Amino acid sequence: MRLLVTTGLFLISLALCAQLESHKSDNGKWGFMNDETWVVQPLYQAVTEFGDYGIAGAKLNGKWGFIDRAGKTVLPFQYTSVGYEDGAKTNVTIKGKYGIVDLVTGQEIVSCQYDKPVSFDTGMYPSLGMVATVLRNGKEGILTLDGKERVACLYDPGSIQEEDSLRYTAKINKKQGMIDTSGKQLIPCLFDNVMTNSDGLVDTSLGKKRGLYSRDGKEIAACIYDNFIVFEPDGFAMVQLKGKTGLIDRSGVLVLPCTYDNDDAMMDDRAKLKKE
Repeated sequence: MRLLVTTGLFLISLALCAQLESHKSDNGKWGFMNDETWVVQPLYQAVTEFGDYGIAGAKLNGKWGFIDRAGKTVLPFQYTSVGYEDGAKTNVTIKGKYGIVDLVTGQEIVSCQYDKPVSFDTGMYPSLGMVATVLRNGKEGILTLDGKERVACLYDPGSIQEEDSLRYTAKINKKQGMIDTSGKQLIPCLFDNVMTNSDGLVDTSLGKKRGLYSRDGKEIAACIYDNFIVFEPDGFAMVQLKGKTGLIDRSGVLVLPCTYDNDDAMMDDRAKLKKE
């Protein structure tokens, strides 16, 4: 019976708290009232609403902070602005840099260090789940819901693109490479273009030169050849350098030097390699 009474009082308390609404007093300051009773005294230049959450923004002496439903300061009055609410998270700024405050926990989960508002969604990078693209000092990264940088802010804005469910292409100073979903750089950002080919390997291009990487980021062939590198069923691939043709194996070793005029000219030597 005592448990039922306690639970009932708790629910009534919640209902009363939920009725808190902001009001402006005769002195021009803002606070919060329950019906006609001040619960949070009108001390503030401006406030946001509590809504369904336990804290609200309040402005005091030109700075924003956060208070609970009893008027206690939860986060200090240090923010330049409070705005753009994304679910239970709201963006805050200090000197033009954005961060995030969680309205449920009352904690600053993202410090004010980013160049634009932080907005989480699942649309841009489905394999990563709920994340946000962020900019710091003009460079882009990817932020997880707990405020950690999954991908460090190193990359050109808009350049992080999903290659597949495990890898992303990205650019640094307009040069492209590849990273995995943990943010580890698989292929350095040194190339004009990187692209997965039909063999599951990664072609690299720099000007008119071509190279090749494995799927997990091991360099197979330096980006020095004049042709895209395609392995044939015998395990070899033709490469061209300065108008001459050679042959590499799957580890990238030049098993026949680039001294042949064409593929036909090295046919006999290639046949010998197969026998070996």
